Amino acid sequence: MGKAAPASRNRVTSTLTPVVTDEQVHDWLNLWQKRLRLEDWKIEVKIVRIWDLEQGTLGHIDWSAPRRTATIKVLNPADYELPKDKIPADMELSVVHELVHLHLSVLPLNKSSRSAEEQVVSMIADALVNLEHQPPSPE
Repeated sequence: MGKAAPASRNRVTSTLTPVVTDEQVHDWLNLWQKRLRLEDWKIEVKIVRIWDLEQGTLGHIDWSAPRRTATIKVLNPADYELPKDKIPADMELSVVHELVHLHLSVLPLNKSSRSAEEQVVSMIADALVNLEHQPPSPE
């Protein structure tokens, strides 16, 4: 009689590698939090399902300026409509985007300027991430 395979080998999930891991998202948070000089903030990042975010968004941040705490939520790769190879870069961009919002948290909240603020945050986050990922220039 042969031995039974260990239970862990029978689980389908053990062979699937996630598109983005919690560890990767935390690494991005640590990297960009330092680059954006937000080390005095205690920031948590969570990968969440689409129903945990406002419709049409890829991320969200809640913060408490007096306590210097924040929670970032980024969309789970399972809910993305991008090709798998494009998802990690987009999730990193979402983390940066939400961190940029923290720098603007000192400004008064104003519904009439919200779309302008969102455009500015998006442009800054795009520029930062593009700089990070552009190939080195030839010398």
